[in-house]
Amino acid sequence: MKRKVYTELIAVINAVHAGVPVEGIDDWREITELAKRNGLISYVYEGTKGNRSVDARLMQMIRNCYFTGIGLQTRQEHYAGELFGELKRRGIRYLPLRGYVLRRLYPSPGLRLSGNLDLFCREESLPEVEEILHGYGFVRTMAQAGRYRYELDRVSILIRTRLTVRPDVEGETDVWEKRLVDVDGIEYRFTPEDGYLYQIGQMYSQMTDDGIGIRSLLDLEQVLRAYPDRDGAYIDTQLRRLGLLTFARSMEKLAGIWYRGLPTDDDALLLGKYVAAFHSPEAAELQYVSENATRSKRERRRYKNRLVFLPYRVMKREYPVLRRAAVLLPLFWLFRLFRVVFLRGSAEQSDAAYRVASRRTREMAARIQRITGLYEEPDATLPLPEPVAEPAR
Repeated sequence: MKRKVYTELIAVINAVHAGVPVEGIDDWREITELAKRNGLISYVYEGTKGNRSVDARLMQMIRNCYFTGIGLQTRQEHYAGELFGELKRRGIRYLPLRGYVLRRLYPSPGLRLSGNLDLFCREESLPEVEEILHGYGFVRTMAQAGRYRYELDRVSILIRTRLTVRPDVEGETDVWEKRLVDVDGIEYRFTPEDGYLYQIGQMYSQMTDDGIGIRSLLDLEQVLRAYPDRDGAYIDTQLRRLGLLTFARSMEKLAGIWYRGLPTDDDALLLGKYVAAFHSPEAAELQYVSENATRSKRERRRYKNRLVFLPYRVMKREYPVLRRAAVLLPLFWLFRLFRVVFLRGSAEQSDAAYRVASRRTREMAARIQRITGLYEEPDATLPLPEPVAEPAR
């Protein structure tokens, strides 16, 4: 991931939030591709409106992507309203989570596009909730470990019946014993402190799974801005208990550098590049190398094949002519095959490149773990928060 590309996307985000024109962008196409991968096409759309220097075909693609996202967002909000109304009519308590809540912290909800609706309810309420969703036409597509996904018309609703910040530490707890804000006796919201903790926990889970992206840091920044008077002592106590204090501080620092112009350093530069590369072709290749570093020769041959038969989205960047003539893709694959297999010394160079990439990936992973405190031991001796009484019905 080129640092200039993701820093320019962050500059676009900051300009849109400040309500000022976006200037000094060299390649809107690369920024657009990065924004699409990170769910941030709305910022590119806002940043290019009225900019006549942007290629007309690219501008049309940006508009198409943006209004597709708006359409999906509108459908999600519609089903959320229908579902929440029915839950209230039946007296089923629920807690909206993630994007539905975070979107309302942004300067404009339309900047935070998502077609996913996340909410928590009791396990015993699930059959009734599922009956409601089936009535709308939703079909269950996943059921595992207290998580149930339902889909219709590209809208995804995830029902959670277990809710913890860091499951491998907390164990099972009743969410209604946490400090919740009672909206109307049926709908509940996290307090600013527990909302922050849940956001950090979600980021941690994603970081230890397949990575986080630029939008995760932007979500965190909106939480920090929305609740400047949050109880820092309570939050720090919980972060230490969960082993997330170093992780939270590293994420807050990076968000401050990106979105508030705080001074950076070498660790932050590395972490920023790692986060920005989420789901990029480069990151996928590095991950593959890392996973196969100690495997068999057969796996190494598979790696070499990947060097030849790169996905179309990567080949377009390597050979720009393919953007206009996709039919030529097989010819360029043959060219890469000839270069890797038949050119003298290419096999040795490929093995050497593999070893270098493998070593660098392991070194980078170790440094990222140190910076973020991943797998930090929780401090179980710190006091737990005082439970509160069952919320009034």
